[in-house]
Amino acid sequence: MNRDERKKRMLAIGGGVTALLVVLLIIIRAAVAGGADATPTDFSCDKNGTTASIKWQSKSGDKGLIKYGLQTSGELPFIHEEATTPIKAGSGLNQHSVGLDSLLDGSSYIAAVSGFEEKTVVCKDENESQASSGQFNSLNSLAEVLPSPTEAPEPTETPSPTPEETGSRLLPLVDATAYFNDNTTATLLDCVEHFSAEVDSGGNSFYGLAHICAAAWKAVNTSS
Repeated sequence: MNRDERKKRMLAIGGGVTALLVVLLIIIRAAVAGGADATPTDFSCDKNGTTASIKWQSKSGDKGLIKYGLQTSGELPFIHEEATTPIKAGSGLNQHSVGLDSLLDGSSYIAAVSGFEEKTVVCKDENESQASSGQFNSLNSLAEVLPSPTEAPEPTETPSPTPEETGSRLLPLVDATAYFNDNTTATLLDCVEHFSAEVDSGGNSFYGLAHICAAAWKAVNTSS
């Protein structure tokens, strides 16, 4: 191979590398721009009993995907896709909306747009009971679900009847865990409905179903 042929070959290789770098740069810029276009703004969630309405705006005209879960669990195990095409909202933005149903009445949820899980919104249920008021950030153990006895103030009046005195007791975590092991596709709502109709050997009904079912679901579905 003479000098001229070698020079032409080197120029061809250099030109090919340059073209490849330009194409990669265009792809990277498009990906970054696409992610910015999908960034949710005006993110809100209104919950009423067992249903909730989630709304947000973004420059993306594609259907969005919502991830959600109980606020007390701090997890987003459930997903729901936007049912209809987003509506033009002006200024290059699109109005997105997702409707959720079959939620637990009296419990608050957290939700996020898929791909932007760091930005969550609370679906607050105004009817949420004090027992499930979102005091707990996670449910890694049963101890996190139960309030510490040292935190309770000294009673100044006749104490209210305990769950045992009223014929009910806390659902055992082992029972809820066994339920999810036997029913791998069951949801938190399925668990709550199942044990709401169950009683213990003494004929007592259970309480704390939402918290214990959420803890059991997490133990079964997120264990390594």
